[in-house]
Amino acid sequence: MMTHTPTDVRSDSTVLPQRAADWCRPLSSVQLADASIAGGKAAALGSAIAEGLRVPPGIVLTVDAYDGWASELDDEGRLAEVRASLRETLSPALADFGAELLAVRSSAIGEDGAADSFAGAFSTMLSVRGMEAVVDAVLACWASARNARVSSYRETRGIGTGARMAVLIQRQVPARAAGVAFSSDPAGASDATIVNAVASLGQALVDGSVTPEAWRVEAVTPTLVTGLAEPVLTPTQAREVAALARTAADLFQTPQDIEWAYEDDVLWLLQSRPITTLDSDGIPEPPPDTSVPAGFWERNDTYYPHPLSPLFRSFFLGGLTAAYERFFAECGALAQSAESREIGGWVYMRVVPLGGRDVPPLPSWLMWLACHTVPQIRRRIADAVRARRTDRFGHYARQWSNHVRQDLVTRTETFRQTDLTALSDEAVAAHLDETVAFVRETLAVHFLVVGAHFFALAEFAFWCRDELGWDEGKCIETVAGLSSASTAPSRALSDLAMRVLADPDVEAGLLANADVDELRARSASFREGFDAYLAEFGHRVLRYEVAEPTLAERPELVLRWLRLEVQRTPQSSGAVPSQLADRRADRVAEGEALAARRGEEAVATFRRLLERARQAYPLREDNEVVTLSAPLALVRYGALELGRRMVAKRQLRVATDVFQLELRELESVWSSGTPAQSLVRSRRRQAAWVRAHPGPRSYGREPKLPARVAGLPPEADFVFRANLWMREHGFAPNESARMQADARRLTGLAASLGSYVGRVCVVRDETQFHKLRPGDVLVSPITAPVWSVLFPSVGALVTDTGGVLSHSAIIAREYGIPAVVATGQATLLLRDGDLVLVDGDAACVVVLDASQ
Repeated sequence: MMTHTPTDVRSDSTVLPQRAADWCRPLSSVQLADASIAGGKAAALGSAIAEGLRVPPGIVLTVDAYDGWASELDDEGRLAEVRASLRETLSPALADFGAELLAVRSSAIGEDGAADSFAGAFSTMLSVRGMEAVVDAVLACWASARNARVSSYRETRGIGTGARMAVLIQRQVPARAAGVAFSSDPAGASDATIVNAVASLGQALVDGSVTPEAWRVEAVTPTLVTGLAEPVLTPTQAREVAALARTAADLFQTPQDIEWAYEDDVLWLLQSRPITTLDSDGIPEPPPDTSVPAGFWERNDTYYPHPLSPLFRSFFLGGLTAAYERFFAECGALAQSAESREIGGWVYMRVVPLGGRDVPPLPSWLMWLACHTVPQIRRRIADAVRARRTDRFGHYARQWSNHVRQDLVTRTETFRQTDLTALSDEAVAAHLDETVAFVRETLAVHFLVVGAHFFALAEFAFWCRDELGWDEGKCIETVAGLSSASTAPSRALSDLAMRVLADPDVEAGLLANADVDELRARSASFREGFDAYLAEFGHRVLRYEVAEPTLAERPELVLRWLRLEVQRTPQSSGAVPSQLADRRADRVAEGEALAARRGEEAVATFRRLLERARQAYPLREDNEVVTLSAPLALVRYGALELGRRMVAKRQLRVATDVFQLELRELESVWSSGTPAQSLVRSRRRQAAWVRAHPGPRSYGREPKLPARVAGLPPEADFVFRANLWMREHGFAPNESARMQADARRLTGLAASLGSYVGRVCVVRDETQFHKLRPGDVLVSPITAPVWSVLFPSVGALVTDTGGVLSHSAIIAREYGIPAVVATGQATLLLRDGDLVLVDGDAACVVVLDASQ
């Protein structure tokens, strides 16, 4: 958007209509990248809305509006014309608010930023009602941009004397309680969250005219520091406010100072800004290396929708590439590896050719010649032939079931049972190294088992396509419902819900939002069941990132899921498995009947390949938990213990800052005893830059991979085609990158059959699980296996990315809910509250009624 100057005003000061229309935008339409036109306050709140946080609706009168009218503001003779133009501009946008009270607040350039807050320097008007009052409030905000206090602040900070002001107009929350919260202690003494609260509106707290009720929340334990004669918050509410502050800190990748308000029992975010006292230099800075390496690189949003923490990326991405290299060698793929690396702070992936050097795709005749003459390619073809003839990946599947799985589970439990607090400093550092090495080991196992899963399914799908004329959907129906690892967390949650329903006191407390400690104290049976659930399912990362808390660290999240389970419409726990079993039986009968037309040998082949597919199908979900989610949690726990000790030695400010250090840096800092705060601050500034600069979907020119390579032996030909099939059905990269032509009818891939009409709930990551209500249509970028516990409560699933054998698709089928995956843009085009039809048969999502 261009910047408008006073020349955008006609000689009679009537603003050009098309320009005026540009000057007023819905708050939900601005993001952090729009801070230059919407100001820091509005940009932060717009981004919070996009991430699903509850923010009062509003509009933004942009900086361009201020620029367009600035020269008229000191001319009393022109003020009436300015007011008339303001009324004309604001009237359509304010119509939706009716007679509601409004809050009119400044959103200046640089305000609420990481480096300069301008706290209290600009005007805020509350309880504004009616057009004339809104116009008065806007003019007051604009006037405050040039007051003496602001000019002095700018001069003192050396940030220039120019003033540019956007104005934020929002519905005013009729607060029964309000206040501020700091995601980290502003004094820097610990990583506790500080919550200050007053009754009614929080302006009195902000301006310092009243003494607040004060809470200190360590992890999930709230402690009342300063009480009032009339309590303002319950411990549960203090914990909820603290969780909101930490969610904002996660979103903006730096500690946050938030303003909040309770409307009855509904918590609203009113403002979020960096805690500038923690870091005097918060200007975002690019990572040291933003160069783009040669080759074709695709953004891997399926597994890494957010930038990675420095600690995680430093040991995981290299291990991931090495694991792919081993897998490709084991199966005889005509490629060296699939390399993962960061480009501009985002994770990208490319296929590395044999020899590591990118060359243009060879014509078919030359590829045939290379397969017969180039030694490296000939060796790979021989590897593929041996892998198929010896059933190498069938062997890996049997090994997994017979002993590998249990061995990894036992070793994981041994690591977890280690009392880290009792270890010496040297032993803690050694423990962290051992868990990192364990993850690299399990990564290699992971892809061998993934290969066993996909190769068996591909073999079955290829035969059924060629011999029976089936599409992949029919093949998948013969195995859907056999992945018990997908449904185990929700089955256990249902058992826990039954305990709750059997105890009216616990049920009443749960539905009244009692906290975990209170519910555990009410019932020994509930305490036993809840603790058992966390022990079995809590020690897993929620996504591929060690900087994120596990469920065991967030029991309140399990409590939210449990509340959904208790509230959802009761149904027989065996209904969906029975339906899936019936569908499997029908499809198998159809397949056998078709095969019988080709003779007994075809029937025998169908049954043999089906049995292999059925044994392989559950491996995907079971493998992920054992080889990734649980081992990564071990690394998190070890790093946190080291971080706590570094805080005690004054090397870090808070324990979680340990994730801002790469592994080698952590080892160096720990052994030397030197402070790391400066490096941590730099990493936070880099993270802010990365989030403000999302990379493109791809870099480089995409090579056109042939569907077949002429002249390959049948075994090598199968490996080549199966690897392409695995990529397409696991990731669906082309479909996942699609741009929808019609925002009211989204197309994707049919992942789970059936249709459903319901309201949209956009959940971008685990911090937004609390938004989900029974019966919602879950719309997400992708879902991790741990998300399976949400599925009994949702009516349908829609994702941006992933293929029909992605984790999302498999889990949706296990729960019998319609699902459309690989829409590319669902989380951008659909909004909370939209009424949609999810048609899993036609692979489309139709917007029936858009929310306002």
